Amino acid sequence: MTYRTETDFHTLHTVRLISELAGFLRKRKGGFELTKAGASLAEKGLDGTAFFKIFEAYTRKFNWGYNDRYPELHIIQQAFVFTLYMLSKFGGESRPASFYEDLFVTAFPLALREAPVSAYATPEQTLKRCFTVRSLERFGHFLGFVEFEPMQKKVWPEQKSLKKTSFIDEWVRFPRL
Repeated sequence: MTYRTETDFHTLHTVRLISELAGFLRKRKGGFELTKAGASLAEKGLDGTAFFKIFEAYTRKFNWGYNDRYPELHIIQQAFVFTLYMLSKFGGESRPASFYEDLFVTAFPLALREAPVSAYATPEQTLKRCFTVRSLERFGHFLGFVEFEPMQKKVWPEQKSLKKTSFIDEWVRFPRL
């Protein structure tokens, strides 16, 4: 695959957008430059404070639906703490993405009303696929909370299993209920 522009490479484009939203990068005179915080990050490396800025920008400022062609479905992004909790609780063993999709639909059944009916997918299928792409792949995997393992060399994320990384347990703690 050939990339001609930043927007052709979705992950790189997302990194640049999050870097701006977190205050590490700014546009100036047609180009980009590091802010003081960005220069410090480049010099010292990623620490907890810098990661929290990235996390906050990703969960609170960045639109998860940007460029994925799914319906708005804001509840998926608003439920990021639920996603972290489910990954923290059940992610110790490898599970298919469909396991987390089912938990999401069970926890937020009214979200099905927001998902449109289409010729190629039911509202439930749309909601589940969107959840996997946005929450598990582009949030969980992008920020290093989960790793995907192919199930029988399947290509699509919903056909893969995932397992939490040690990073999620180091960074997020939930009280035992």
